[in-house]
Amino acid sequence: MSEDHGHPSFDSLREIISWSSLGFGLLQTAFFLGFVFLVELKNAKRAKEKQFATPFNLLLLCGSFAELIVSVSMALAVTRRFFMIPASIALSVAEACYINYSWLRSAGIVQEEFPPFVSVWMERLVKSSSLVFLIQAIPDISIAVYGGGGGGNADPEGTIKWPDIFHQACLVVVGGVVTVFDTVLITAFWLFLRKTNVMEQGIDQHFVIIAKTGFVCCCVCYVELGLALASVVLFPRRVGLLVRSVCYAVGQFLLTPLILMKVQLYWHKKKEYSTGGG
Repeated sequence: MSEDHGHPSFDSLREIISWSSLGFGLLQTAFFLGFVFLVELKNAKRAKEKQFATPFNLLLLCGSFAELIVSVSMALAVTRRFFMIPASIALSVAEACYINYSWLRSAGIVQEEFPPFVSVWMERLVKSSSLVFLIQAIPDISIAVYGGGGGGNADPEGTIKWPDIFHQACLVVVGGVVTVFDTVLITAFWLFLRKTNVMEQGIDQHFVIIAKTGFVCCCVCYVELGLALASVVLFPRRVGLLVRSVCYAVGQFLLTPLILMKVQLYWHKKKEYSTGGG
C-alpha cells in the first residue's frame, strides 16, 4: 500500500477499485469466450460461421484483454508510477476497439437516418481516432520518466509540470472525439427507435437490437466521459486520481452491452433460421 504518502485511504480505494474491475473483467471475458466456443462455434452449420477470427470477435477480444491490462496496471500504478504507461497504452487500444466495433455494428443505422456525408465523415473519424487515442499515452510516459502530478504515486499537491498539462489536454481531446462519435450514434439510435414505434412492419429487428443495446452503451460511455472530465477538473488533487481510477474501471462495463449485443444478435439470427427467415 501507499501508507507513506499520507493518503492511505485514497490509495487503498484506488487499488480496491482496480482489482475489483479486474475480477469483473475476467468473468466477462470468460463469458464471452465461453459463449463463442461453446455456443456460437459449436452450433455453427455453415463454414463461415465456424470461424472465430471475425472482425467482431477480434475487436471484442482485443478490447477485453486491453481492459484487463488497464485494471492490473492501474492497481500497480498506485505504488509504481511506471505502470501508468501500460495502462494508458492499453486504454488507447480499448478505446479504438470500442470505436471500431460500434461503427461496424451501427454504420447501417447511421446511413439510414442521416445524409450520406455524415457516414463519410464518421468513417474518417473512426480511421483517425486510433492515432488520437495513442497520443494520450505520451504524457503518461513523460510523467513516469520525468515526474509530475498525473500518474501513480506522484505528489499531486506539487508543482504542475508540462507533462501534466499535456496529459489533461489529451484527455479533453480524446473525450471530445468520443463525445462527437457517441452523440451521432445515440441520435441515430433514437431516430431509428422512434420510427419503429410508428411503423409496425418492414423494420429490421437486427437493427432494433443494435439500436437498443447501442443506446445503453452510449449512455455508459457518457458516464465514463463525465468521470474523465471530473478528473480533469479535480486535477492535480489526489481525489482526481481516485476519480480517474473509477473512470478506467467503468471501461469494463462499456464492454458489457457490446457482448450482450452479440449474444442477442446470435439468438435472433438462430430464431430466423428456425422459422425459415434465414
